[in-house]
Amino acid sequence: MIFQKAQQNVCKKLNIDYTSVSAGLNGLFAIDDIQDALNDAILQVWDYKPWAMKEGDKKIVTIDTDYYDYPTEYRPGSINFLTVAGKEYTKLTWEAYRKHFEDNPDSMDKVWCERKRYVFINKNAHEIGDEIVMFGRLRVLKLSEDADLMPFSPDSTDQDSSGNESICQLAYGNILSSEKKKMYNEGKNEITKAYSKLELLWKEESALKATEKSAGRPFMNVPDFFSNNGRGNPTKNYGNFNY
Repeated sequence: MIFQKAQQNVCKKLNIDYTSVSAGLNGLFAIDDIQDALNDAILQVWDYKPWAMKEGDKKIVTIDTDYYDYPTEYRPGSINFLTVAGKEYTKLTWEAYRKHFEDNPDSMDKVWCERKRYVFINKNAHEIGDEIVMFGRLRVLKLSEDADLMPFSPDSTDQDSSGNESICQLAYGNILSSEKKKMYNEGKNEITKAYSKLELLWKEESALKATEKSAGRPFMNVPDFFSNNGRGNPTKNYGNFNY
């Protein structure tokens, strides 16, 4: 779905003509009202769940420095995984990172941290010219052009989901609840229905995420309480666990 189609969708729900609104001929709504309502709804939905569409990766090349500017397209504090030359680096807090190099100024450990709008990476652990890949959460982009893609169509207008329709419905509900319409109960109902659809969509997406498991990164490391682990008699029972 493109932004223009979303505007047309909201106008249809409001029972007003999109062409008249976009031409400035509607006495109550300007096209900016429709666009602003959609962008507000996009922001609400974007922040509602950790959707897969919010995941981003940023690639840069190492230089002779201790820190790099934080990617402007990322939300502050959202980088959760970082590699240099294909090797994973361990994230530390700023305090732990600073203390680490106070104690070990020549450390070769693959460590990094975030502070304010900077990313600190141990330059002792890599070569100049190596590729850095940062994985984090993207900021939402405000839509302005008719051909802009809606959030749940990240690659093509032909790729769509109920998420985009939910954004339109949420925008519609917000407009009904505005001072221009003052249809507060109707607006509340539309907003509730929009979030109900989003919950169903998230249930499906989170179920897919729950099946993901990376090599060497199990969901939980659960000890085998029923193994003797080389200690004593496995038939001897302590607290209902075999020792």
